[in-house]
Amino acid sequence: MHRKAYVGLGHVCVALGVVGAFVPIMPSVDFLIVAAACYAKGNPALRRKLLAHPKLGPPIRDWEEHRAVSRPGKLIGIAMVTVGIAASITWGVEATWLRVLLAAIWAGVVVLLLSLKTKR
Repeated sequence: MHRKAYVGLGHVCVALGVVGAFVPIMPSVDFLIVAAACYAKGNPALRRKLLAHPKLGPPIRDWEEHRAVSRPGKLIGIAMVTVGIAASITWGVEATWLRVLLAAIWAGVVVLLLSLKTKR
């Protein structure tokens, strides 16, 4: 029963990770890392398949092996979160306090991304 739950959660995280690759603000690699961990407990063959994927596998392996993010990964992450939050501030919310909160979240995410080790 637990193995099926891990596999199910892994599938959900892979789906969210793929969606996150196209939606600003939503993370993608974070969900893929969780998916790999779920697959490791539920179905190691699925984990191997995910890590072998030509597009999805490299960022997961970089994180697992080096605890690092590639420079393009950081830049894309910063760009996506900037676009998403700028659009939300410009067109999505009217309350000043909410705009300030979104700007603070943006700053926190950018600082976090910049503080992660960069894979050479």
